[in-house]
Amino acid sequence: MQPKQGYTSRFMSMLTNTAFQVDSYFQKDIKMNQIAFILGFDCALKENLEEQIEKFIWITYRSDILYKGKLISDQGWGCMMRVAQMLIANTYRRLGYDQVEILFEDNQINNNISPYSIQQILCIAEDYQIQVGSSYKGPQIMTIMSDINKQHQAFSLHNFIEGCIIEDQFDTQVQVPILFVVHMIVNPKVLNGEDIRQLQQYMVLPQFNGCLCGKGNKGYLLLGFQGKNAIYMDPHYVQQSGKATFKGKMKIMALKELSPQMGISFLVKNKQDYIEFKKNITCFPDKLFSIVSITEQENIDQFF
Repeated sequence: MQPKQGYTSRFMSMLTNTAFQVDSYFQKDIKMNQIAFILGFDCALKENLEEQIEKFIWITYRSDILYKGKLISDQGWGCMMRVAQMLIANTYRRLGYDQVEILFEDNQINNNISPYSIQQILCIAEDYQIQVGSSYKGPQIMTIMSDINKQHQAFSLHNFIEGCIIEDQFDTQVQVPILFVVHMIVNPKVLNGEDIRQLQQYMVLPQFNGCLCGKGNKGYLLLGFQGKNAIYMDPHYVQQSGKATFKGKMKIMALKELSPQMGISFLVKNKQDYIEFKKNITCFPDKLFSIVSITEQENIDQFF
C-alpha cells in the first residue's frame, strides 16, 4: 500500500480545496450567449465556446508526490509552476499532439515519458539555487521549462525579459514552431482601462497562447476575455498524485483585478504565421512590447 502524507498536509489540502469550491460557487460563469475570445479564437457561437472550453488541460496542486524518498505536496507554493505546466501542455494540444497529460505526470520515474513532471522541474530548479517549497516567479519557472524543452523537438521555447522579442535569438524561418514568452510589467501600480485595452488587442491575435498572470500571491493562466472579464484557469486545487483529473472549469474575474506583472505568450507555427504575427504587432499604435533585430539596428547605425 502506497504511503500518504500526514494529517497536517491533508488538512491544509482540505482547506485549499474548500476555498477553491467556495470561490467557484460565488463566481460568475462565462456567458454562453456572449462573444468571448479564447487563445485568439472568436467564440461567437455557444457551440464554439463549449468546444474551446472542453479542449483545455487543467493542471493543479498535487499531494503525495514522491521526491528524493519523501512524500511532498506543492500546495501553497507551486501554483506558478502548475500555470507553466498548463501553458506548455496546451501548447502541445494546439500543435495536435495526443495523450499530452502523460508528459506532466508526477511520480513517473522515466523522464523521457514525463519530462515536465514536478520531479524534473525540482531537479533543474536546484541548479538555480531554488529550493523545494520556494514559490516561483514567471521568468524563473519559464527558464526552467525552457531548459527542459531543449531536449524535445516539438517546438522551441524562447523567453524575453527585455520588454521586446529579439529576432537575433531565434530562427525567423521558423523551421519548427516557436513559443514566445514575453515577461513584462504592464503598469507599475495596477491595470487601468488603457492597459486592459492594449492587453486585449494582443489576446485577439490567432497566435496568442495564454498569459502567466496572478492576483495577490496566486498564479493563474489567462486564456482570453469576455467583455471586461478575464477567462482563466486556476491551479489552486489539491489532487492526489496519480489520481488527478486534467479537466477543469474555466473561471472569470475582472481584468482590472489582475497583477500588472505578466508573461504573455504567442505560438507561431511556421514562417508565414510569424510574418503575420510581426505585421500585426508592428501595426499596433500602442505597444506593450516590440519586435526588434539588434543586427539590423547595428547595420543602420554603421551606415549613418
